[in-house]
Amino acid sequence: MKIIFTSDLSGLGGGETGIAYLAEELDRNHDVRVICRRPGSLVDLIAGMGIPVNVVDYKRRSTPFSSIHKLSKILRDFDPDVVVSNDPVTSVIMHLAAKGLTQRNYWLCHGQWYCFSPLKKRLIQRSNDKILCVSDCVRDSLEKQGMKNCETVGLGVPLKNFEKAVPADLRQEFGLGSTVKIILTIARYQRIKGQMRGVQAVEDLLDHGYDCVYILIGGSVFGSAEDGAFEAEVRNYIFKSRWADRIIMAGERSDIPACLKAADVLLIPSENESLGVVALEALAAGLPVVSTPNEGVSEIMKKDSTFVASSFQPQALSALIGRRLAGQGRYSDDECSARMSQIRQHYSVEAAANRLLTAATS
Repeated sequence: MKIIFTSDLSGLGGGETGIAYLAEELDRNHDVRVICRRPGSLVDLIAGMGIPVNVVDYKRRSTPFSSIHKLSKILRDFDPDVVVSNDPVTSVIMHLAAKGLTQRNYWLCHGQWYCFSPLKKRLIQRSNDKILCVSDCVRDSLEKQGMKNCETVGLGVPLKNFEKAVPADLRQEFGLGSTVKIILTIARYQRIKGQMRGVQAVEDLLDHGYDCVYILIGGSVFGSAEDGAFEAEVRNYIFKSRWADRIIMAGERSDIPACLKAADVLLIPSENESLGVVALEALAAGLPVVSTPNEGVSEIMKKDSTFVASSFQPQALSALIGRRLAGQGRYSDDECSARMSQIRQHYSVEAAANRLLTAATS
């Protein structure tokens, strides 16, 4: 089967990383190509996997006809069976650019915050054979708007990459003591990702005597001025914090599996997550997750109060982290095995790829 994935964004957010995982897995037995709107780290990652990748600004307003013509030529030369777009407008553009071809079009929806006008809904429905959703909460939000042919396919992670990762030596790198507990947050800087809430939760832990350090991994990965301003706001808050020496902004990193293996807790302080790929990565690495009750991670964790806080307040997060740190900081062997079994059943990249193929051929 010939499969094209498209991505409007070329940074490595969770959704983009999920596409890369799917493309790599499907490329083992199928002919896969990726089209990105702009160059960036996603393009570099895909190319490094040996998967052909084209960069076409198919939404360029100054030269719309030539951009669509270039896109149409790529589609006709490749003649795909399936095109999976991660943006609703892009899925409409792909449908138009492929006029005369027999490909099947799909929008892979990563968010439950969309709100469409009647005209947009009709265009999206007419342009796509199905709407594939990364979680049940995403599908529910679309169906409440009257969208039809929605199906949950989810995303997945390459489990072995995280299971077998060698832990990063974060203690030596940041001069940490041997007993200090390491709390991680891995996310792009965006207000809804909640880094400020995470900092305040860890400040509360430190105020209550917990020996811990908070490492924030990530950056303004899509070049947004708003995201950059929020990153600066977090940095300024930490600089003025009474616990500035215990809160580290580590920037973007490429050794995420190793960092997850080295930590004691992954903290997800987000206001909103459509799924939460980093939660899947943490569980694959055997690292416990503590999260706000956002819909996506709550769905992954089956709303288990061991891992999902009772509210979005920093104090609710710190209380839950504290209970994790009061123990050994990780699952017992039995608990870890049970959780890993659940991941293998549903959140491995192999399972996600099979769900996508099934949805695309039925």
